[in-house]
Amino acid sequence: MSISFFIAAIALLGGVGGVLNCAVTGEFVLPSFGTAKSDRRKKAWRPGWIGNVITGAGAAVFVGMVYGPLGQVALNALKPDGKGSATEKHGNS
Repeated sequence: MSISFFIAAIALLGGVGGVLNCAVTGEFVLPSFGTAKSDRRKKAWRPGWIGNVITGAGAAVFVGMVYGPLGQVALNALKPDGKGSATEKHGNS
């Protein structure tokens, strides 16, 4: 399995968390500039359930990359001999 599969799975689960958050708070509304009259005057942005799902997916991917097993991968490390990147591929593999 590729890394993109794991990123997509983590994002999907974060999106499910966003939907569950909407279900718990009871706010399945579309994005708008406020739902109450006072919110419209202040132009308060309410992201609604779509924003909640996107935020949950993004946060899950971020936390998975920082604190998960992929957080230990050195993306720009040098090889032990001090030459080149440890992640670049060579023709003799």
